[in-house]
Amino acid sequence: MVKPKSRESNRRFSLYFKEEDARIFEEVIAYFQKEENHNQLLNKSEAIAYALRSFYDLFLEETEDIPLSVRMAELKGRKNHQLENIEQDLKVLKNQLDRLQYLELTNFHAITKGEDFDVQDLESIHSRMDPKQHELMARIDDVIQEDVSRGQTMKHSH
Repeated sequence: MVKPKSRESNRRFSLYFKEEDARIFEEVIAYFQKEENHNQLLNKSEAIAYALRSFYDLFLEETEDIPLSVRMAELKGRKNHQLENIEQDLKVLKNQLDRLQYLELTNFHAITKGEDFDVQDLESIHSRMDPKQHELMARIDDVIQEDVSRGQTMKHSH
């Protein structure tokens, strides 16, 4: 025996928005409709219910003792903190790449100059004081450009 679906009673509310709030509401609906979970168009009531549930999940469910302004700052800070971590990681990586580049230049000079190479003679990558180093860096730049061009050619040939 199939039980009939129970109908939840819906409470009816009238909402009045200022022009700016109405625009924001329309943007929220459009955002929800872009979500993968919403293959069908949401009506305005469903969008409001979804927004309320989202608010409840973020601000009330397990954090009801935290004031709204503190919780809002916490959520915004989480995003900023993640960006700061990424920026810090990028600085570390850049520093490591710089060190590797100079280590490779040291190897180049040790090979080309042999016993005559003194690490104190190592020049900046951007320096043109050492013609062999400048030639090496220019050739590396050329090879990279060739690889990029070849990659573009291969990409467009398929």
